[in-house]
Amino acid sequence: MEPHENIDKMYCRFNDMVKDLEGLGKEYSMGEKNRKILNALPKEWESKSIAIEESKNLNSMPIDSLINSLTSFELKLKYKLQDEEAKGKRSMAFKASSKRRKDSRKPHFNNFQITCDDCNSDGEVEEEYEEAQMAFMALGNNEVSSSSDSCDDSCDNNDDDVESFIFKMHECLKESYAKNKELKIKVNTLLSANSKLVHKNNSLTKENDVLKDKFV
Repeated sequence: MEPHENIDKMYCRFNDMVKDLEGLGKEYSMGEKNRKILNALPKEWESKSIAIEESKNLNSMPIDSLINSLTSFELKLKYKLQDEEAKGKRSMAFKASSKRRKDSRKPHFNNFQITCDDCNSDGEVEEEYEEAQMAFMALGNNEVSSSSDSCDDSCDNNDDDVESFIFKMHECLKESYAKNKELKIKVNTLLSANSKLVHKNNSLTKENDVLKDKFV
């Protein structure tokens, strides 16, 4: 089975090769055909292949039944992969949003430092500079206290926003789950209809081949 090739295309290619070989006098039993199809599957199909070999008699199992089973499994894998990708995207979006909220709640303070341009070279600090420095420290403490109070209020508001966001996400997930469940029911219905159509198509193909042989 080639990369990105589905079961239907693989079976058509396999069927053409078998017909060419049979035209050259090579005959294959039903069991040999079934095993060759299973052996052609990629590694991620190994569990399905083993399950079929253990539960079915490949020597008597119609190829149509094998192809129908593989087609159904292929669709399940496809929808499972799509579901996992959707969950991954939702998780990444939630983490990014949480990080932005976390960063926005961090207080940012600038460090200020007053230097004395009038200091003597021997390190003596003038009295006016000391008074200015003490006044600045007192002012800084008041500003930090005010900023802290403001941050507490902001954090409370952010907590409310987070709860609202989580509630909305929960509602969205519930809605997505309901839609996914509905889609799965539709998929199962389509799988059943598809299996019947494949079986009918294969039967018509066989009848057509028989008629060709009779009139050739």
